[in-house]
Amino acid sequence: MSNEILQLIGISTLVFAGSIVLGYVVGVLRNGRRVVAPAIGVQLRLKSPSGVYRARLLRTEKGGWWLSSPLQRNAYVPLRVGEPLVVEAPSSVGAMVFHTEVLERDAGTHEFRVRPPREVREVERRLEYRHKSFLGRPFKANGEPAELVDLSATGARFLTLAPAAKGDDLRLELPDPFGTVIGWVLETEPASLGSQTGALVRVRLATPLEGLPKPAAPASP
Repeated sequence: MSNEILQLIGISTLVFAGSIVLGYVVGVLRNGRRVVAPAIGVQLRLKSPSGVYRARLLRTEKGGWWLSSPLQRNAYVPLRVGEPLVVEAPSSVGAMVFHTEVLERDAGTHEFRVRPPREVREVERRLEYRHKSFLGRPFKANGEPAELVDLSATGARFLTLAPAAKGDDLRLELPDPFGTVIGWVLETEPASLGSQTGALVRVRLATPLEGLPKPAAPASP
């Protein structure tokens, strides 16, 4: 057997062995990546073939995550076992999004269990342009007075004296031309509002805003 053939066989063997090792390493890394569940009680946005709903995370187990049944017109939404869902939850960077499915329902409590996510996509909301031109504009959040700090296509920051907690639903009566929108609280922190202590609230909007002015182009050097 010639040296060229022996060299070719040796190279092929090395390439084959390398691909096996690389596949093993990738598999270990993928399977070993731990998905961190949202805080218990946080509100989740569920998108199913039948519509978009809200539910709260009740508890997590090895065999699944238990959620409260969403309500629609004061009736429980009958999500079916096996129904696919896209779930969005608030996270430290904005939102975590994953695909899952309904595994079982409890007929008595109307709670349901979904498959734990195998992969989670983090959505960075802070990369979206925040319009500062709305600073100080008054509006109402759940009927209470508030002042805008900034707006983006999918979020808002504002100051308020009304209590707000992470995961809370909010109805925002924004200034024209936006009207009333729905969102939920991603985070809050203490802040001064005049002579009183209130909160700086960051909200994720359920539907992206339309009609925001385009960001100004950076000035030429």
